[in-house]
Amino acid sequence: MNSRCAHNGGTIRSAALVVLFLCAGATRADDRAYADALKAAGHSVKLEKDGTLSAITFAKSEKLTNADFEQLGALKGLTRLTFYGDCKMTDAQAAHVGKLATLEELAINGTALSDDGFKEFAKLKNLRSLTIWHLGWQNKALTGKGFSALAECPRLERFNFAGSTVGDDGLKALAAVKTLTEVVCYHTRITDDGLKHLKSLPRLKAVNVGPQFSMRLGEPGLATLAEIPTLERITYDETVLTRAGSLDRLKALKNLKELVLNKTEVSAADLAALKADLPGVAVRHAPPDEKMLDQMRKILDKKK
Repeated sequence: MNSRCAHNGGTIRSAALVVLFLCAGATRADDRAYADALKAAGHSVKLEKDGTLSAITFAKSEKLTNADFEQLGALKGLTRLTFYGDCKMTDAQAAHVGKLATLEELAINGTALSDDGFKEFAKLKNLRSLTIWHLGWQNKALTGKGFSALAECPRLERFNFAGSTVGDDGLKALAAVKTLTEVVCYHTRITDDGLKHLKSLPRLKAVNVGPQFSMRLGEPGLATLAEIPTLERITYDETVLTRAGSLDRLKALKNLKELVLNKTEVSAADLAALKADLPGVAVRHAPPDEKMLDQMRKILDKKK
């Protein structure tokens, strides 16, 4: 190569670097402007030292438009995204969220998603934690069968869909997401029978359930959880349990470290025996009030 060619090559490479530098600078400038606009609207943001917008919390997301979601989807360095308020996110708007390649944590209160909408979240290859409170209330057709699409998220460890209309079909679909270590699904329509699907998750360490005094979950469900050897933490609230019916099964869980039984009826004798059975486990118990207990007893009587 002669000197002129070498010079031209260097000029071309230098020009390319300048273009890349200007593009990167423009992106950071755009992030700052967008961050300022979000803060002015009452939302919370986090800007890194280089000007990259890494976290957004929408205080009230119900008024977000299609244009807002389109702008959101153009961000290049976002790792945490939260939608508080009463989010109306549709499948089409979720498609913009699915473009956030760096996103690690996503939390949403509400949404009008269908089961197909979870295919958009399946594009988030860096996603570690997904929380969708009150899922299904805006779209009664949602069953949870779309959860199986989350198997395409290779780093997903935690999924929380508390307060949702989802039932056993959701847990059946979730059994495909083998990377999960924690499932939070209290105040849903899941039953004792549905918990058996959690046995298909080889890395599961923590489960948080509570049937809101409906008795959809009780002794059989806890007995099923006692068959998942990887469990380290169980929260099993708002029901009635006995040592003979399920609590004695927990001795099989050699990795169990914490057991939470909140607003759950357990006799003093059974609780003492439980703690003796699990000497290395932190057992926390709070009984239900009389109104809660009366509600659960009436349901149990009807079942009998």
